[in-house]
Amino acid sequence: MKKAWLFVADRFDALQARERLLVFLGLAALLAGIFMFSVLEPALSRYRQARQSLQESERSLASLSQEESLLIEGSQRDPDAAERSALGEAEREIALLHSRLTGPEARLLAPERMSALLQALIAAQKNLLLVSIRSGEPVDLLAAASAPAATPGGSSLYRHSVKLVLQGDYPALAAYLHAVERLPVQLEVSAYTLQVQEWPQARLSLTLDFNSLERAWLGF
Repeated sequence: MKKAWLFVADRFDALQARERLLVFLGLAALLAGIFMFSVLEPALSRYRQARQSLQESERSLASLSQEESLLIEGSQRDPDAAERSALGEAEREIALLHSRLTGPEARLLAPERMSALLQALIAAQKNLLLVSIRSGEPVDLLAAASAPAATPGGSSLYRHSVKLVLQGDYPALAAYLHAVERLPVQLEVSAYTLQVQEWPQARLSLTLDFNSLERAWLGF
């Protein structure tokens, strides 16, 4: 083994400066690729799975809300016991799904807490710089299906989003993603891009989505 290392060292010393640089860059790219697939990709894969599950719940909620609106219109034209029974069943299903999305297990986050939470996460990571932060327009998830039938009493469910651009080394970016994953709130990554700048620095752009019962949003 020692002879092999000496042989490799001799071959490396015999290379010209330009050839040594190419070898170093190749090894750096290989290490970056290994880190990307072993650390960042598994975390982002879990985010995509959670996002898919939430989207399925939202589609079910929209479908049930539309069904309720159709039943209400039908009962007004020709009310009878069968339609009232079906309407009550649809309302119970909507209430159940709504409770899953808005109850304690949904871990909804008040919009005014998001700014402080994101700043605290970034400040907790060394070698991590916030390049930019921008919030999106809140989306009323229930009104998109049928308003006002899907929003009794004026209540609704809103989807908020915020886009972050972070710069730092790979360990700092990976630590930030793990910190987001461990948050006791419903927060998910809906989009991301990773750009390698000058090794070991990289720039991560990601969009975080979360649901809230409040439409108000402290815009960035």
